[in-house]
Amino acid sequence: GSLSYGLCNLGLADIVPAYLTVISSVMIIFFGMFSVGSRIFTQKGYDILASMPVKSGSIVLSRFLSHYFADLVLTLVVMLPGIVIYGKSQKPDLIFYLLFSVGVLFVPAIPLVIATLFGTIVTAISSRMKNKSMAQSLISVVIVVGIIILSFSMDNATTDITKEQLFNIATV
Repeated sequence: GSLSYGLCNLGLADIVPAYLTVISSVMIIFFGMFSVGSRIFTQKGYDILASMPVKSGSIVLSRFLSHYFADLVLTLVVMLPGIVIYGKSQKPDLIFYLLFSVGVLFVPAIPLVIATLFGTIVTAISSRMKNKSMAQSLISVVIVVGIIILSFSMDNATTDITKEQLFNIATV
């Protein structure tokens, strides 16, 4: 919400929906790649479901859909406050709200697939090791440290940004 407020006050209100989509997507990828292994590939409850006349693909699909709906809730939590502030500032037409209502359903899809790929790779690597949970934790910590180092290295390069530079970066 505060990001939307700041961008609207800087005259960059046109990019608020895109920014909110990117923020939601990054959060889904970041949190999803650590939880997808435990949500989709866990054995908890799988033994009971496997004994029933249900295809294993249906079981994985249902777990994937439950992950999707959890990510949809995260998307709504991130995007709704920003869209409310954007709506108060810009007063868009009714068509914007209709498109937003439909479009928000698709926001978690691609990040969820990316997070699932990362999570599957981490789970596949750690499943071949003796201490699976320790290996999974270690790989996750390495990924987080890598993201933090990358973030700080990008932060050092962007000091003393003018309003025009911020506008150019934001529009890109």
